[in-house]
Amino acid sequence: MSQPIRILIVDDHPVVREGILHYFDDSTKHDVVAAVTSPKEALAILESREVDIIILDIRMPEGVDESTIASFVDRGIRIILFSLMEESCVVASFIEAGAMGFVSKAETLETLAEATFAVARGGR
Repeated sequence: MSQPIRILIVDDHPVVREGILHYFDDSTKHDVVAAVTSPKEALAILESREVDIIILDIRMPEGVDESTIASFVDRGIRIILFSLMEESCVVASFIEAGAMGFVSKAETLETLAEATFAVARGGR
């Protein structure tokens, strides 16, 4: 990949957003476009910025469902689900809606970074 992967972080927990931002700060292979607290804010960012991958918390007060996933995928954006919730039926329904993968928040940030490379190449 010659260009950095443009990432949008969508998570309602400040420590999670800031942690991911800090981890990718020094990366020449990632460009965090923005970090927002809701899918609604993410849609507003997408009006003016190009994004390759959204790292999306699947448990937020505003709610995330299959239509949320589809609204991003329809724009050509790849989704990595990111949550402590590992209920396979929920994750499976989001994968069916177009998400490219799932990374548990119990994993390392290095694992999340590896997932961005896999998804950017079209993998799952």
